[in-house]
Amino acid sequence: MTPIPRAERLVLSRARRALQAGCDGVISSGLEAQKLKTEFKDRLLAVAPGIRAVDNRPADDQKRAVDAALAFANGADYIVVGRPIRSAADPRAAAQAIQRTIAAIFPRAAPRAGASEGRGRGAAGRRKASPRRA
Repeated sequence: MTPIPRAERLVLSRARRALQAGCDGVISSGLEAQKLKTEFKDRLLAVAPGIRAVDNRPADDQKRAVDAALAFANGADYIVVGRPIRSAADPRAAAQAIQRTIAAIFPRAAPRAGASEGRGRGAAGRRKASPRRA
């Protein structure tokens, strides 16, 4: 059996405590998202900050950064993108490039008849619970 790296053990330990405390999710590197989802399934959201482009990471940047595709492939529910957009020569183009990556990962289904875009989504993009029927 392969030993679990120290950072991964720490993330899982803190995630267990967060769940016990009533948290809906945790923030961790996209590198741990897969382990979080394996252990907690959908009981805990995984938010991955430090999203960077694969080919555009400064040497002095965060060591545990991943790109958007890998974060989502590992099971992240949400990503946080800051510096790659803020620091880009053309922030709009950088944001659009990330949006294209996300769109390729999650192609949109055709809307249902009579459904309006964005309906049924909370402020954070999560689906609202549907009312129970008697």
